[in-house]
Amino acid sequence: MHLYLRQLFPMLLVCVFATSTQAITVQLEFDTSSPFYTNSTARNSIQQAATDLGYWITSPLSQINEYSWERDSTTISSQQLSSTFNWRFSYTHPTQGSVNITDTLPSNTVKFFVRGQDLAGSTLGQGGAAGVGYSASYGISYLGAINGTNLQTQFEQVVDRQSETATGEFTRGSGPVISTLSGTSSINLGGNIAQTDYSVSYGPAFGTLALDTSTGSKTLEQYWHLDVTTDVAAGKNDLYSVALHEMLHALGMGASETWDDLASGNTWTGSEAIAEYGTGVNLVSGAHIASGRMSTSIEDGAVQEAAMDPTITTGTRKYMTALDLAFLRDLGYTTRAIPTFSDPGDFNGDGLVDLADYTLWRDNLGASTEAAINNNGNGGGITSSDYTLWKNNFGTSYASGSLANVQVPEPSTTSLLLLALAIAGVVGRRSAR
Repeated sequence: MHLYLRQLFPMLLVCVFATSTQAITVQLEFDTSSPFYTNSTARNSIQQAATDLGYWITSPLSQINEYSWERDSTTISSQQLSSTFNWRFSYTHPTQGSVNITDTLPSNTVKFFVRGQDLAGSTLGQGGAAGVGYSASYGISYLGAINGTNLQTQFEQVVDRQSETATGEFTRGSGPVISTLSGTSSINLGGNIAQTDYSVSYGPAFGTLALDTSTGSKTLEQYWHLDVTTDVAAGKNDLYSVALHEMLHALGMGASETWDDLASGNTWTGSEAIAEYGTGVNLVSGAHIASGRMSTSIEDGAVQEAAMDPTITTGTRKYMTALDLAFLRDLGYTTRAIPTFSDPGDFNGDGLVDLADYTLWRDNLGASTEAAINNNGNGGGITSSDYTLWKNNFGTSYASGSLANVQVPEPSTTSLLLLALAIAGVVGRRSAR
């Protein structure tokens, strides 16, 4: 899945950190030769996207303990058929070729492998689930003559048990079915041939992220906006947004059997997204939410394009939206409730978003609960995302606890700087795959 460029004017957005709690853990393993690893600012931004994504998904995922089993069927007429089942996750590295994954996974954990790669055209990133492979070997021990009927019966039992055990291990109890491997297994023993079908499904476990290093005449810092803690500079591609988008692909959005089952052309049939957006018609386009579909940011309540829109405007940042969460629920995940933004940014509750609210935030930054400040909506402690909320609503006046109007004071030096950033130059728009 990939990210492309179209010409638009920039829109000023700001960064967000997720809270310290999360329902699932998104582990990252970086290619240590990649500039996205050696540059600590870039590495921290990609990690922040993983932390934020993990916070919003509450699905229990069972652990993956092993990839190989030996199984015996019940003995029939002195014959006992044994089998060894082998499963393999793998991914393709641009220089190392196929790399087998041997990691086990704890419960409530997924793992993504992150690398830099020269990507074609205007593609900013590629993401998806890891590849899989399956093999099995069979043997028989017996007393007396081999009976072909008994062999067929035992073989069917063994293969069915293999499929059931593997599917139970790898679908992980929730989330989408990423894909299903199916085919026919056979055994030929002394001229007696047995064969039967197998089917093994798997869910979210391992994924890959490739981020573009083909920066042309620009340095990595000139091409990418690497720092999640600062506003996105005009003309730059926001690393946090692209990493978040590709991680969603790796979790099955646009890249899973369940997605394909729910998409009928450009129409989405999942009830959660339909309820959120009002219709499923023209809601998807291939492996993405259709371009230009707007929703509410779950970080600050602002209206923005969905994170799984196929494109992003340079100079801007995207967060998860209510529509993205609805799609995740349609895929079988459970998610946190979307926060209610009541009088957003008015942390002291006096009806104004002003410097007093900033002072209250600053003095309580890092607290693990919401008790110290009001009207921040994100439910996960006091973090820099609350600063974002304050900044986006600075100068707002509320009446009777609800939004009455927006008062625009004479711009301060800071306000003028932000305005200058917001109107700077024509920028590009690129797309994610």
